[in-house]
Amino acid sequence: MVLSETWLREGEAQPRFEGCEVVVDERGVVSEGASRASGGLLVLARLGVQVKVHHSSREMAVLSVGEVRVIGCYFRPYHSEENKTGSVKDKVFREHWETLEGEVALHENTVIVGDFNAHGLQDDTVNYPRGGFLKKRIGQVVERVTPKEGKWTTFNLQGGKGINDHVFVALGNPMEVDVVVHEKESLGGSDHRLLTVTVPLDKPMEIPIVTRRWNLKGIEKAKEKIQEELIKGNPRQEIQHLVEQVEGWNQGGDNIPHSDRVAVIDSAWQSIKLWLEESVEKHVKRKEVNISSRKDFLTPEMLRHREEWRKAEAIAQEATLRGDSKETLQRLWRVVGEHSQWWTKRLKRRRATVFTKIIDSMFKNTGNFQKMVSSLKKKESRGQGRCRLDPEAMDTHAAYFESTFGADPTGNDALVDRDLLRRTDPHSAQPCGLVHAVDDSDVEAVAKIIREMPNHKAAGSDGVPGELWKLLTTLEPCLQSLVRFRV
Repeated sequence: MVLSETWLREGEAQPRFEGCEVVVDERGVVSEGASRASGGLLVLARLGVQVKVHHSSREMAVLSVGEVRVIGCYFRPYHSEENKTGSVKDKVFREHWETLEGEVALHENTVIVGDFNAHGLQDDTVNYPRGGFLKKRIGQVVERVTPKEGKWTTFNLQGGKGINDHVFVALGNPMEVDVVVHEKESLGGSDHRLLTVTVPLDKPMEIPIVTRRWNLKGIEKAKEKIQEELIKGNPRQEIQHLVEQVEGWNQGGDNIPHSDRVAVIDSAWQSIKLWLEESVEKHVKRKEVNISSRKDFLTPEMLRHREEWRKAEAIAQEATLRGDSKETLQRLWRVVGEHSQWWTKRLKRRRATVFTKIIDSMFKNTGNFQKMVSSLKKKESRGQGRCRLDPEAMDTHAAYFESTFGADPTGNDALVDRDLLRRTDPHSAQPCGLVHAVDDSDVEAVAKIIREMPNHKAAGSDGVPGELWKLLTTLEPCLQSLVRFRV
């Protein structure tokens, strides 16, 4: 399993790694004017490994592989300069840490790993509140694992003494977890070293070569029983806990950062998602499907170029570590970029070739072929009349605007209420909205959105297809749990 902080922006393509699948993809928020997102979580797992995701958000991902529980973390740096002086308490981080301690207390076989941005914890001279807080808490429920090899150090010493990646386990390290810091390796020039966290197992882990998918036909047959289970297991207590947390923020008059407000929403939805999945699986188990092989997808030419790409990247990383001149580094990383561009273009052509072969084989089965053609025609019809902005065709856009609104596009900047924009910006720090009274119109609005979800489509990032969410549309008590929060 690979766990990493990610700066990928929402809406970008999901990264692809040979022999792995993405099990958690929680992108960070892109600040105004920034080119990348501000820290999220990405977790990869080897194909075939049965990883169960219990919770995922930008701050924490709770997973289990067999009896081992893994919690990946990324806690952003302090929200303001005031936090560094201690005048503002890091409330959100402390609440998260208490959650982590609770997980370890419940599950002894837990490994916590991630970037905590807790300066002062690694014997450096600075003493920020977060590092001081952890120093007091370590030794009560958890302990920090000392690296067996390597040192906690940054790529260049500009970032302060010691990176803030840590590994925590239950007191006494009952699983005998080992950590190795690879002092000369990073991921794409990051200022963080790579860490290897090893968890010894009593017996080798069996890795089945299957993946699990929802049995949609079985779910339809057991619909009534599943809905009864959903009513019994409605996660009101978990939702109420989050409601109390938000009410505490609001009573204190705190303006909460956007990412923390979103984290509350994510926690609520994760509780609902887990409740839905567990209710379904009590009556209908998932189907196990053999994983299709990719060994014939890559051509010899692609394999050769991929090896050259890896070598070029290794050379560029070594030069970066040595501190070579700027011109040398630019030249070496430019070669890496050229390999990357070649790979992207060649991969696209290879996919088209394979897709053509699949279409040729599907043509023999007219039923499947007609379904595919019908789907493509629907997509084309939906796209007709859509205005796609192109700087080279502004006259076309202006004509489209006039045909839609009856006049040329004009604007008067003096009429824009800048203060209103600032106060209503969802990404600014502000109180967290909370729906105290849920009326019928709120419930019906959510039910309508769920009912309109298409069937027989691939699940989104939550891994739950639309058919499962539709089980909630006739259960009003369950729908009320979905509409309590607003970001």
